[in-house]
Amino acid sequence: MAVGATALLATTHAAQAGAQAAASTSPYLGGNITRVYNLEDLMTRPGLITVGKGDMVIFDFPSDIGAIITPQSPMLDIPEPLGNVAVMTAKVASGSAQVMVQLDNGKYASFVLNFTSGGNGMKRIKIQDLPRTDFAQPITAAPAAPVTMPVYQAPAAQMPVFTPPSLDRSSLTVPTTASINRPQPTWIQFSGALNRGDANNWVSVNVTNQGPRPVTLSSKDLYLSEGGRALATTFDQAVTVAPGTTQTVNIPAPSTLDPGATVTLNWLAFDAAANTYYSLTTSAK
Repeated sequence: MAVGATALLATTHAAQAGAQAAASTSPYLGGNITRVYNLEDLMTRPGLITVGKGDMVIFDFPSDIGAIITPQSPMLDIPEPLGNVAVMTAKVASGSAQVMVQLDNGKYASFVLNFTSGGNGMKRIKIQDLPRTDFAQPITAAPAAPVTMPVYQAPAAQMPVFTPPSLDRSSLTVPTTASINRPQPTWIQFSGALNRGDANNWVSVNVTNQGPRPVTLSSKDLYLSEGGRALATTFDQAVTVAPGTTQTVNIPAPSTLDPGATVTLNWLAFDAAANTYYSLTTSAK
């Protein structure tokens, strides 16, 4: 039974192959004259067709034809369409014609016919209206089912409570790091005199330290003024006055001071051992 079925199938394939071979080699059939277009393509780009003078082109559309429009109608012979079929025959051997075919379904097709002196005598243009997939558009996927994850809860643990031992705070001392500002003490004498020269002025300051510790006077803690107006000075150094000594410091003053002007000096003397600044003030004229 299986052998008979196999033989029958082989015979059928052989018959079909023989029929196709006979059709392609039959002396009673010409060459294939059919060209296939997609209607969506012809709505955006014209189909290019070469037609020899006297050649006939058969257009087979997927819908009935509503109208055929061409500005080169003298070049073509276009009879009345037959439903969805239109026939055009070239009347010239050169040039080109633009043709638009409007269909009853609202779509249309565009062509450019290029004329030559001779052709194969006939062409069939098959237009298909096939749906296209726009791969540029996102494809909506079904939402994934929500996944519920188990929630793990650790068992409550009894943490030990740390209790610090009692502390006797009466024995604690807080270190003092901030400097203390105090007025000028009696054991520091501070005086000055204004000296005028031909090209510059200066203030001679005398500092006497009768205290038990040295004091330091820095230029960054010096302020000169005249009538409430700050004066610039080029003095840039620090002077240390040892206990039981006197230091004389010459501080440059502006050369533009008015005659009879009084210069006020405010200077902080730093006692490092006591971490204390003493505010010294004097006037010079």
